[in-house]
Amino acid sequence: MSKKNSIHPKEISGIRAFVSELEKRVENLWFLSETDAEISPFFIPLEGKGLSKEIIVAAIGKPIDSPVEEREFDDYFGRLTRVYDGANDVVRNNAERFTRLRDLLKSNLSGLRVYKIGTIRVDVLVVGIDAAGDVRGIRTFAVET
Repeated sequence: MSKKNSIHPKEISGIRAFVSELEKRVENLWFLSETDAEISPFFIPLEGKGLSKEIIVAAIGKPIDSPVEEREFDDYFGRLTRVYDGANDVVRNNAERFTRLRDLLKSNLSGLRVYKIGTIRVDVLVVGIDAAGDVRGIRTFAVET
């Protein structure tokens, strides 16, 4: 019996609730770099395969030899959730939204990883494994010169 067929209905319901909440939390949330980029939900059915850099690169349609940098989940979100003294309300609000997004991802996905793929215009994927054994998370891009 495959992993998909052995998923308990409560797990399916939990995944649906997570996906719905993820869509709400990324709505009108922007990743700021040298350009501003939308953040969107991301999904790859693994179908029994393990998560790897190669699977991520292929899923976003990049050449297999694209440069890939892996980052720690907590380090990546550290700069997005930090609020410095004197920060305005917009900065505080964005940090709070990124904190809620981080917490949602942590509570619903295992093996969280951050992949930065490419150079200059870099695809950024924050992904983990859901209860069904598939890859879920968020995707955005950054301009790094």
